[in-house]
Amino acid sequence: GVDRADLVYEQQGLEVHQGLEVTATGKLTGRLTAVGGFTVMQARIENAPQNLRIDGKIPVNVPERQARAYFEYLIPGLDGLTGSLGVNYFGGRPVDELNTAFLPDAVTVDLGMRYQTVLFGQDTTFNLRVSNLFDEAYWSYVRIGDGMLLGTPRTVAGFVKVSF
Repeated sequence: GVDRADLVYEQQGLEVHQGLEVTATGKLTGRLTAVGGFTVMQARIENAPQNLRIDGKIPVNVPERQARAYFEYLIPGLDGLTGSLGVNYFGGRPVDELNTAFLPDAVTVDLGMRYQTVLFGQDTTFNLRVSNLFDEAYWSYVRIGDGMLLGTPRTVAGFVKVSF
């Protein structure tokens, strides 16, 4: 952490992270693929002799829960067209060393389409993606001394990839 007396960043204890992370990938049907996972964690600061007030506290910007699910579906009757849906859960996390305030939980949804074909003899992929579909306002990051960073608003992106 930052020593408030001289504003120098220095080690003020150990961060101990213990928990469970589970991820899975698989085909649910011949056309539907799923990728997902979740993390449940207990993170604490230990052995902080310079600042006993933070001993046992959750480290700044560390969520104790988070999860993601992503699905891809091959659209029937339209060879090469795939739709995707992603759901992201960000658990609340402390914004200060003493854990007096926490960023709230947030959920974002992503939607996409991908079309794969051959153009002029080259494998070509067209992608269109909408991130944060519902334009959820959330804080994505906090760092002591630098402030907080807003999460990415609704973003639409498209690109073409040609393999040769």
